[in-house]
Amino acid sequence: ERLAIIGASGSGKSTLAALAARLLDPDAGQILVGGTAAEGTPLSALSLEQWRAQLGYLTQQTELLHDSIRANLLLANPAATNAQLWAVLEMVDLADLVDALPNGLNTWVGESGKQLSGGEGRRLALARVLLKDAPLVILDEPFSGLDAETGERVKGRLEPWLAERTALLLGHDADGLPVADRVMVLSGS
Repeated sequence: ERLAIIGASGSGKSTLAALAARLLDPDAGQILVGGTAAEGTPLSALSLEQWRAQLGYLTQQTELLHDSIRANLLLANPAATNAQLWAVLEMVDLADLVDALPNGLNTWVGESGKQLSGGEGRRLALARVLLKDAPLVILDEPFSGLDAETGERVKGRLEPWLAERTALLLGHDADGLPVADRVMVLSGS
């Protein structure tokens, strides 16, 4: 299932994502995975390694290393081939840009990706999530920093990939997210 959680800034979307990724543990109650409340497994019963091996997470902040485009992608899948790197770059509409760079995949992105525009860095971080090929993905404002045309192109290219996954999609409105099976609105802070 693809679940979209939408709401205003400060409504708790990113906190919910951090809880689902186990970057935070709940102060009270528990998060269950794998079924209904009666049959689910407490997330805290799984090791962090087990859980995170199944998870691709695009945080609200774009996190890039002071390294090459290739190295930033390979963080998700060190065994990835060049063909796989180019395929995910195509999905996020970066293949032509990277191909035109003098050093291509070996181009350094600079500290925190400062050699790239905000939208380019965002798409590179998204490509890294795609390369991990995890069965569960959390995408927190996946198209922030992208112009409307690029966002729509990337959104369309993500559809077949997302069809095979469980996804938690977080944003300010459903139109700014990939298509979801259900939409929940968070209100309040």
